[in-house]
Amino acid sequence: MIMADKHSSENKTCPRCQTGLMSLKYQTYFTWVKETMLTVPDFPVWVCLMCDYKEYDARAIAWLQHVLERRDQQTRVDQGTSPKIQYYSPAPNSFFTIN
Repeated sequence: MIMADKHSSENKTCPRCQTGLMSLKYQTYFTWVKETMLTVPDFPVWVCLMCDYKEYDARAIAWLQHVLERRDQQTRVDQGTSPKIQYYSPAPNSFFTIN
């Protein structure tokens, strides 16, 4: 369900139907982190224009995992203090910016 190395603007053939083209869209991503539901708006997802198959962008998933791991590490360091919640909503194209 994670699409690897699909950061270019060119469309790729759908791995499921082998007919449609995968197109980059932005949708809300839902996941559970321990007992808390996390939603990420405007998350990049590749969608087949023919069969509606979806694969999350690999680079965006890696970014999200990194953010969650850092958050988990910081919470463990705080040891019992209530963590400060920070919200980050990147511009949709920030996932594809090469520094």
